[in-house]
Amino acid sequence: MDWGVGMGLNLDANKDRMGGQSCDGLDSATWQGLSYLESVAGPGAVAELVDAFIRDACPRIEHLREALAAGDRPRIAKLAHDLKANAGTLGANRLSAHARRMEEFAKELPPEELEALFREAEDEVTLATQAIKARLQALQA
Repeated sequence: MDWGVGMGLNLDANKDRMGGQSCDGLDSATWQGLSYLESVAGPGAVAELVDAFIRDACPRIEHLREALAAGDRPRIAKLAHDLKANAGTLGANRLSAHARRMEEFAKELPPEELEALFREAEDEVTLATQAIKARLQALQA
């Protein structure tokens, strides 16, 4: 069965909620909302969210790697769920989509396909982190 690992992943996650293509892979509408949050809550509100994401993403990926190695599928689903939500909060739709698929199929995918999906998510964490940092700098400018 084709689970969409690799080439079959729905790449609509590259589009923002307004249907437009964002050059950095982040959802423009989410960042408009974050800009509004910054204007209402004051300087630093979005930086706190970004800092929390950055502090959490790499350890979460490491925990996912450990859970994969141990074959702990319930833990994989839980960790992927959290990564999905955290990525979505900052408009990292591609990362959120990869994590969603890991969460959904953690119990069903053969180990090698789950590992391939993990590697894609791992790569996307790096890209999303760079894009999020750049958006934060632009917001603070």
